[in-house]
This record gives sequence, C-alpha cells and structure tokens, in this order.
Amino acid sequence: DDDNFASVAKEQNEHLKAKDKELKESLLKVQRLNVNHEGQIEIWNERMNTAPERAAEMAKREEAWVAKQQETNLQCLKIMRSYIPMDIEKLSVKQILEKVKAEGGQCTYALAERLKSKKLLHWIVMHKDDIARENFLVGANVSAFKNLGDYDVVELRAVYACLPATFELDNTPGRVGAKLEWKNGLITKLKEMSAQQAGETVPAGWDPVKEEEKFEKLKPLKPADERNPAYYYLDESGMKEKIAHFEVIEQRLDGLKKRCTVLEGEEGGSGGLVSEMKAEADAALEDYRSEYLQQEYGKDVLKSLRDEAAKEYKKVVDELGFLKTGDKGRITGKGLKLKIYNLEQSIENASPNKKECLEEFGLVRAQKLQVPDLEADAAVLTGILEIAYAKVLEDFCSTEFNGRGCLIGGVFDPMPEPKKKERTAFKKLSDEEEARQRKLDMEKAMAARGQGGGASVKDGILGDKNNGGEVGVVGGGGLGKVKPSESMRAMLESQHGGGTKAKPKEKAPVERREPKSKALKARASAVVMGAGEGGNGLDKVAAGALADGTPREDRLGEIKARPPNPMLAGIKARGAPAASAPPRPPNPMLAAIQARGPARPPNPMLAAIQARGPPRPPSLAAAIAKRGGADAPPRPENPMVAALKKKQAAQLAERNAQGAEGVGGGFEIGVVNYKPNAK
Repeated sequence: DDDNFASVAKEQNEHLKAKDKELKESLLKVQRLNVNHEGQIEIWNERMNTAPERAAEMAKREEAWVAKQQETNLQCLKIMRSYIPMDIEKLSVKQILEKVKAEGGQCTYALAERLKSKKLLHWIVMHKDDIARENFLVGANVSAFKNLGDYDVVELRAVYACLPATFELDNTPGRVGAKLEWKNGLITKLKEMSAQQAGETVPAGWDPVKEEEKFEKLKPLKPADERNPAYYYLDESGMKEKIAHFEVIEQRLDGLKKRCTVLEGEEGGSGGLVSEMKAEADAALEDYRSEYLQQEYGKDVLKSLRDEAAKEYKKVVDELGFLKTGDKGRITGKGLKLKIYNLEQSIENASPNKKECLEEFGLVRAQKLQVPDLEADAAVLTGILEIAYAKVLEDFCSTEFNGRGCLIGGVFDPMPEPKKKERTAFKKLSDEEEARQRKLDMEKAMAARGQGGGASVKDGILGDKNNGGEVGVVGGGGLGKVKPSESMRAMLESQHGGGTKAKPKEKAPVERREPKSKALKARASAVVMGAGEGGNGLDKVAAGALADGTPREDRLGEIKARPPNPMLAGIKARGAPAASAPPRPPNPMLAAIQARGPARPPNPMLAAIQARGPPRPPSLAAAIAKRGGADAPPRPENPMVAALKKKQAAQLAERNAQGAEGVGGGFEIGVVNYKPNAK
C-alpha cells in the first residue's frame, strides 16, 4: 500500500544521502593528500635540478646518447658539409650556384636559398672556437637559431656534431646560461626525432587487464622532418606548377597594362580615357561659368552636368593612380600604376625568375633527374660517406617521398679543416690620451666654427659680417608706411582699369556662345529653347542645326524668330507712365467666349423651380434683424437666470440682516447680470 511505499522510499533516500556524504569525505581526503603530494613533487624537483651531481649525471647521459649516435651524427655532418662551401657567409645565392657549377655539380635555387638563409647551418663549416664565441641569441638572425622545427633530422645531427663542449660569454646579466639552455633544447629535440626515426617505443600507462606497464611505438617522422624537400629536384608536376605561377602573374600584369593603356593612352599620353574625361570636365566647367548658357539652360542644370563630369574624371584618375618616389627612394602610390609596379618588382626580384627556372628545369629534364630513383640517391651518398652501399640505402634512402625527384648531390669536401677567424684587437686609449684627443677635437670644432660668414646683431642693428653693411633695424614700433610695389600697382590697375583708387569697370555684356561639353551638346540637340510649334518651347529647325553639328550662326536664316511675349511686355510696362505704357492686349479666351455664338438660352430647370409656387418667405436674417426693433415683441425671460437672481437676492438679504445686528451697518452686494453665452 501507500504507507509501505513511502517508508521504503524514505529508507532508500537516507541510505543514498549517507553514501553521498561518505564519498564526499573520501574525495576531500584524497584532494588533501594530492595537494600534499604536489608540494612534495615540487620540492623534490627543485632538489633534483639543484643537486651538485646533476650536471655530471646529465653529462653522463649525454655521453651515453652521443656514443650511441656518434657514428650517425658524423655521417650526417659529412653529408651536410658536401653541400656547404667554406666561405658561405660571404657568398650570395647566385654565387653559391656558380661555385657549385665550377666544382662540376648542379644545385637548385631552392637549396642555395635554404643554405644561405638558415644561419645555423653555417656552423657546420665553422671552427668550434668561433662557434663558442658566437652571440647568436640576439640580433636579426635569432629566429634561425630558436626555430629548431625548421630543420630536418640530418641537419640537426650535423649541427650537434660540430658544437663545442661549452659556450663562452654565457653570463650576460638577465640571460645567464641562455646558450647552455639552447644547447639542451637542441639535444632534447634531436633525441625525440632520432627516437621517432628509429621507431622506438615509450611508456604509455598501465594496462589493468594484463597488470603491466603499456608501451607504444612512436609515430614516424614526417617526410619534411626526415629530409627537407629542398635537397631534391622537383618532379614534373612541381616544375609545371612553378612555371604556371609565373604565367598567372604575367597574365594579370598584361591585363593591368592593357587597362592602363586604355586609361592613359599611348606612350605620348594622349587619346586615353583620362584625357578625354578631363577635357569633358573642363568643358563642363567652362559651360557652367558662361552666363549665356546659364540663362539658356539654367544654373542647376549646368551645375549637375559639371559635377557629374568631375565625378567621372576623378573615378578614372583614381583607377589609374600614380607612383611617387620618397626621400629615401621608397616608391609609394595607388591604383593601377602601383599594382603594375608591385607585380613587375615581384617578377624582377623573384629568385629564381621565370628564365632561370626554365634553364634549371631544362637541365633537370635533360638528365631525367625529375624521376625519383632511390638507388641513384644511395650511389650519390656512398661516394660521400665511403661506406657500404647497402647500409647507405637502408639508413638514408629507404623512404620514398611523393612529389620529389632525385637527390641533389654535394660537391664540396665532406671533411674539411675549418680555420679560426682572425680577430683584430683594438688598443684602448689611456685617460691622458683620451683627454688630449678630446681637446684637439674641440679646438678643431671651434676653429671651424669661427670661419665663414654669418649674421650678427649689435645695438639693435642687423648686419652682415662680410660687408659690415646694415640691413635693417631689429625691434621698433613697426615698419611704418609701406608703399605698394610696382607689381601690386599693376595688378590693381588691371583689375580696376586705372589706379589704386579707380572705379570698377562696367560689367561687360553677356556674349552668346555654344556649349562645349558633350553632355550639354546632347541635351541641346534633344531640346532647344525657343517658341517652337504651339508655344511648347521646341524648335525643330534649331534642334536640327545643333544635331548635325552645323553652328547656329550659319543657319540663323532658317530659324524662326521668337515672337514677343505679350504678357511679359505688359508686366515690364506696368510700372511705366500711363502715356508710354502700351495698352493691355485683349484676353484671347474672353474674346473666344464672346465670339462663340448667340446669347446663352435660359436654363429650363431654373425656370421650372421659379414657377413652382408662391414667392419664397423673407430670409431668417431679416427676421433676426427686425427682432431688436421698436415693434418687436418682448423676449421671454430665461427660467434658469430668474432662479439664480432669486437665490442671490435671498443671500443678500440675509447678509444685510447679519451685518445690521453685529456691526451696526450693512452692505450690499450687487447682482451680476447673468449672460448664458458669457465666458
């Protein structure tokens, strides 16, 4: 029943709450224990890192790893030295290619660019003492040393093989031990990559089923980490893609140049859209300034045509753009010209450019180096390493890379003897020698300052040292009266037609002229102002004269004279004296109505209404006007007003009685005549 169900639910609920409380207490204990363990871990990590024997232990581990990897590292060092010339720091990319060609080998631009830009690879052909003094963690090339992920495993092995035991000058304040830390990072990175290359396994947790520790095999190295693509020739698809990239840029450049020719015109700079739009904008501006055309077409019309022409001209000018050379030779600009310049510079400064790529790809195709061949790659490395062909094929040429051709072979000595750099020691001056040198420099500076001319100020007079002549007075109460110069006088005379105080010239009469802009000519050819047919403002003869290009002055005989406007003439003569004012012309509409025919017949409906009955009674207005006369009957009194007057009279009597008893006198309150319509 319900009672049993409720008791069972209550017991189960209490049991779950107790269980939840127990679990929370256990979790709290574990968390406290975990915090204690984390603190202990930090303490023991600090002790491990600061232990006196740690350096020796790490060196021992490094020695064990080096002993295991020493042979492979030295082989990688030989391979890399066969690619790098000893004086690579002084050579450009093209000089590296020329040097390889002089040694009887062949190199690509991509490989030469990589060897030149990756400064860390230069250590492979440097002396260890020079590497120990390198300050490589500061400067413009610091990224080439810190970004170890940019190098493949062969390059890092070669770099490690040539590193010194310790770095010098590693105690800079704020960066103490930075070089040693960088070296440890290199070792860690190299250990990870070599473990992946060897396919080693690492612990991966505990297996609860087998009750033993699990191990997983590391992921293999990426193709680019095992060997960078720059050490291989491009395959056929890669070469076609490279040439297609140049063709796309050239097509885009050709399209921009064609559009630039349309805008700018030929080399002479004439006939282009820009010059055409400029001429149209100038013509529209000149039309806008013409008073005659303003009277003919209206100022608003000319202004809109001027603004539209200026807008179109600015649009094509902005599209064309410009180029400008700054103070330091920097090119700036905008529009098509800047885009064309940038594309031309990208094509010109491309390394390699299209021509060089075609030459390189021609040599590759001639020797069929675009086809991958692992056995040929192993043969190239066998001559460098001088070890068994089978071992080279297994260790360095066992992986096939998609999208690559044959391996590029090195031509330089794989085991050179790097020479130490010659360092010049600068002698430091003593304190006495430095003071004497500063005194001599000061005397030379003072002697140089005393030579030559200059200006001096003495007693308020500004003079010249060279000639001693006075130029003017410094200070004072002003410049005094200044007479106008001859140029100013000539300008005033040209403006006013006389002297400086001459009256302005009379306004010249408005000269008749034809529109110059194409937009206004088109408008004039469509609509020509005039009397026209029926007074609609159109004149077909004048429109034809403008449409066929014939000047209006040559066809004045064909254009009908515009008749005078009688209304305008009457308005102008309205203010003149009566004797001189012309008579007002007759109204043509009234004359037409009068001359339309005989007298208008009577309206039959109106006649029927008039004959329908007795005459209409007098109007209501007459009755209202008569109501106030002498014989008018009296107007009945308003009952509401009468009641109000009666009430006011009773109140007045009561107040008079009270005043007579208490004060000895009374007062009267006049009754205001009530008007129903008063506000």
